[in-house]
Amino acid sequence: QLQQQWPQGRLVLEGAGSPVEVNLQRRDLTNLRLAQYLRANCLLVADIERGGVFAQIVGTLALLRPVERPLIKGILINRFRGRRELFDEGRQWLEANTGVPVLGVMPWLNELFPPEDSLDLLERKPTRGATDLEIAVLRLPSLSNFSDLDPLEAEASLKLRWIQPGEPLGEPDAVILPGSKQTLRDLEALNSCGLADQLQSYAQDGGSVLGICGGMQMLGKTLNDPEGLEGTDQRGPQSGLGLLPLATTFSGTKRLSQRSIDGLWPMETPLSGFELHYGTTTPDPGLQPLSSDPGLGWWAPGPKGSSVVGTYLHGLLDNGPWRRAWLNRLREQRGLQPLANEPKNHSAHRDLLLDRLADAFEQHVNLAPLLQP
Repeated sequence: QLQQQWPQGRLVLEGAGSPVEVNLQRRDLTNLRLAQYLRANCLLVADIERGGVFAQIVGTLALLRPVERPLIKGILINRFRGRRELFDEGRQWLEANTGVPVLGVMPWLNELFPPEDSLDLLERKPTRGATDLEIAVLRLPSLSNFSDLDPLEAEASLKLRWIQPGEPLGEPDAVILPGSKQTLRDLEALNSCGLADQLQSYAQDGGSVLGICGGMQMLGKTLNDPEGLEGTDQRGPQSGLGLLPLATTFSGTKRLSQRSIDGLWPMETPLSGFELHYGTTTPDPGLQPLSSDPGLGWWAPGPKGSSVVGTYLHGLLDNGPWRRAWLNRLREQRGLQPLANEPKNHSAHRDLLLDRLADAFEQHVNLAPLLQP
């Protein structure tokens, strides 16, 4: 049916991590299980930057099940530093000892590409020099939609510092509570490790806070889960951080939609993004809406020019004018000169990076053997 529907097309099945988690193979629906069903040609990608690339490849091939091993049609060495000819001997050894051709050696590209997953984002090493601002991001146990932070990674003037539960908050210029797959459990984690108290004191002393989706729900006064959708035993209202006068009730209807609206604060500008959440949030009367949709987010002024902001709009920071206006408010608190408020949306920057990656892939990788029927 796939061949009849897309006779000239290709279906790409992408997976991350090891394909040979032997304790999960019998019961986990992994990408190789689907590849086996489709009799797909598979490319095994090994990250030489992490070291031990020969053991990675040989060990992976040895642990594949007999039905999976014939699917591997090629090997790709990723993130190689230095001259490619230095790996010629290693390439020959791999092909001789595995019987699988090495289809390419991708060089190390000195670009900050969008992270593949939250672990990739957290493991990134600092690549920039001195910065003006530091923004702390709470590393929630059930962190979701980490890509909301990509646009800040591209801002040369600031540093992102991830804070694990149990680590001190410090004195950043702003704190971000990102999205969560399990809002109530993450709120409990913040309370139990003391980060909730630190965040409340931080805001009271003039610190700025931004909560996105589940992060915004935690900023409210109460969270109610009558249907047990959050996986906890609590059914009655629970106290939030109390930094915004909001009440959230989780329900069985999931909101999922693309949005294009007009931003009202900190400047009037068009905004685009998407909603993806359970629950309905209601503000106290008088709380200022963030946009022309009064149910999509709110903000409240704090002491010393600070602000507490909450939004359901994923991709808010991708909107260049809004992001720069928010950052300039933080810079004003520090007595710093404002940044130019004419940046492109982060999607344009991301597309440019991906084009560079595609060009390098085309130059260094030969996919012809993989694309044969």
